[in-house]
Amino acid sequence: MPAPDTSNADPNSLALSPAKRRRAIIGSIIGLTLVVAAIVAVALRRDELAGAWDALVVAPAWMVALALASPLLNLVFVSLALWIITAKHGPVRPAEMLALVSGAWLLNYLPMRPGMFGRIAYHRKFNNISLSTSAALLVLSMGLTATAIALLVVLGLALRWTDSLGVEIAIIAGTGGAIGLGALILGQTKGPWRIAAAIFLRYLDTLVWVARYWLVFHMVGHALSFEQACAIAAVSQAATAIPISGNGLGLREWAVGLSMAALPSWFMQPGATGAQATALGLAGDLVNRGVEMTIAVPVGLIGMAWVANRLRQHARSPEAPTAPRRPTPPTLEGPFGPPDQT
Repeated sequence: MPAPDTSNADPNSLALSPAKRRRAIIGSIIGLTLVVAAIVAVALRRDELAGAWDALVVAPAWMVALALASPLLNLVFVSLALWIITAKHGPVRPAEMLALVSGAWLLNYLPMRPGMFGRIAYHRKFNNISLSTSAALLVLSMGLTATAIALLVVLGLALRWTDSLGVEIAIIAGTGGAIGLGALILGQTKGPWRIAAAIFLRYLDTLVWVARYWLVFHMVGHALSFEQACAIAAVSQAATAIPISGNGLGLREWAVGLSMAALPSWFMQPGATGAQATALGLAGDLVNRGVEMTIAVPVGLIGMAWVANRLRQHARSPEAPTAPRRPTPPTLEGPFGPPDQT
């Protein structure tokens, strides 16, 4: 059931308290510290990882191209999933959501997740979506993330029982087909088809994450099977969902590294130590983070520029209809989030 329409709800309900601001800043510092620690840990084992760097230097161009394209696919699938569940409550266009999520993707690397709060403020201003509805949609989005992680775990366990590539492809395609068919049936029966369609899109998103890890670990000279890539992707997504640092910065790298160390007999060659597995996992996800940032920076800046232009157009046309609201407090000013308070 959708949240009740309370367009005049107090915007301060989404403002961060001083204690939450401090926790957000501390979380960002922890994330940056963990990234630096990951780089140091990999550097200290540069001799053991010499083969990984050699493999990365000579990685095939098609692998590099696919690795760079994969974050764009993640962006598209996540944006469409958010659009489907949000468009029920306001006139949001797919391209509009893509621009918003692009900007939020980059800005959420900053403390206090300004991208998320800015997107909520934008929906209220331009799409007539109340704060309470946006809060409910955030909870639903977290549920979709949890569902996607669960699907990855089940998929990885199912693939582990077969060595046949054909069977693995059939399992992957069959799972997606079943979810998509369920969405179509619900659409015909006036059921919750939007949620089913969003789950389908998030399933495609998780498959892209599996492909990303398959690619980056092949690029550093360590071949993963599909089920291994599923396990790594599930751990990665779970770490990213922990609300400590933006986009799982630092947490994701160490979660991947430690997960490889926990199962050396599965992920590594016989005789490999846990420390070697951790170092390789850190190296692989640092490459993944580098690929992600290479795409997130320009795409995020484009998304932010689009939103800034929309705000300028609105400022020049004050007669344009917007959601009825009270004056917006300073905590929600700006196209994506709170202004610099220093």
